Amino acid sequence: MDVIQSEGVKVPNSVLVGGLTGDEVDNEVIDYLGQFGSIGRVVKVTSTEAQFKNTAIVEFQSGEPVQFLKDSLPCKRQSRNPSVVHHIQLLSALYAADRGSCLTHSYLTELKGLAKLSGADFEKVLLDELARMKKSTESNPTVGPNVTVPDQNLQLTSDTDQDEPAIIEHQSPVSDLTHLPEHDSHSSSPSVEVTASHRKTTIYLPPEQLTTPEVQRVVVEHVIKNNEMPSQGHAKLRPFSGKTPCSTFEADYDTWRNNVEFHLTDCTISDKHMVRKIVESLLPPAANIVKHLGPNASPHDYLSLLDSAYGTVDDGDELFAKFLSTNQNSGEKPSAYLQRLQITLSKVIKRGGITTNDSDRQLLKQFCRGCWNNSLITTLQLEQKKDKPPSFPELLLMLRTEEDRQAAKSSRMKQHLGISKPKAHLNSLEVGEYVT
Repeated sequence: MDVIQSEGVKVPNSVLVGGLTGDEVDNEVIDYLGQFGSIGRVVKVTSTEAQFKNTAIVEFQSGEPVQFLKDSLPCKRQSRNPSVVHHIQLLSALYAADRGSCLTHSYLTELKGLAKLSGADFEKVLLDELARMKKSTESNPTVGPNVTVPDQNLQLTSDTDQDEPAIIEHQSPVSDLTHLPEHDSHSSSPSVEVTASHRKTTIYLPPEQLTTPEVQRVVVEHVIKNNEMPSQGHAKLRPFSGKTPCSTFEADYDTWRNNVEFHLTDCTISDKHMVRKIVESLLPPAANIVKHLGPNASPHDYLSLLDSAYGTVDDGDELFAKFLSTNQNSGEKPSAYLQRLQITLSKVIKRGGITTNDSDRQLLKQFCRGCWNNSLITTLQLEQKKDKPPSFPELLLMLRTEEDRQAAKSSRMKQHLGISKPKAHLNSLEVGEYVT
């Protein structure tokens, strides 16, 4: 990209944003990135290449925001317009690939010219150069009896044949390796050889060392750790903007906050990762409220600030009073009424209106008071259960089962009487007669 050199862009401090439309909706992704650090400038990319079409470089004033974002990049960010999705990528990765391709092409061109002038075969010249590169990047220190083996990220790359030593590859330096069982210096087997480079360490182990309990334990621990490694970043929070009414693809504040609290209980998600998930889910104007907090704030700092803007302002006593005045609506099923009561009661508990231990008793008590279906309450003997109330899941299951039983009974009664008109045409008196 010529624009990087012509504009003097600081590549380590920059990201590339794609999917730009040139409209005001593009300001959303700029505001989103601005929450991670101060933006120095935005440079539009004028390259004719397809991968850089409708893109711009966002350059931060420091490299800290890019370091914070790099684990989640590349990513896609949905804007308020469902048809516009912005793509965010690390500029350093794209620039290295682009420049590396150009340098490789130039280098190969020079080698071809050298082979032509010298009359040598180009393939031989290329192989000689590759051999020199390998020799300059590899070192071959000899490791003594106290050989070290990686405690994790271990991979066997050859069969444990009796005649050939096995190869173990490791991505960290030799100094980070853990201790292996001592090797018999008088054995006829070849000693362990380590080939180290800046990216990979290859350890050659003789067959007898692969049968020791210590090596087997390392391999088993490696497999277990890889299988249990959490896959962070895949589950995203639904967008929240704070606008009323919220659009179809957004969540209201209570739903959004409950999802955040659920993720906070996951011990595998760090605070910084949780902050990133929160910021990614926020759209203006909600995003503007927490913009000044930055990536170093805790998730609870974000929630506290958003609670003051969108959370319930009533205290526990006021919410409990509303709970006691919540009755079943006309045409509402008892099970739906119970679920509505449970949502309201959860807010009461959160604001300290009642204790968690008293929640089941208050839920059943208010249900019996506000439900209009007295026959259902009598059939399930709910009044007699107030001293030892069932939990919310148990009570909900009881109601759903009884509703299904009454619906089946009503259907059989209508078939017996030869009623063919739809249930919607039956008045309330007729339905009550069939149910009872």
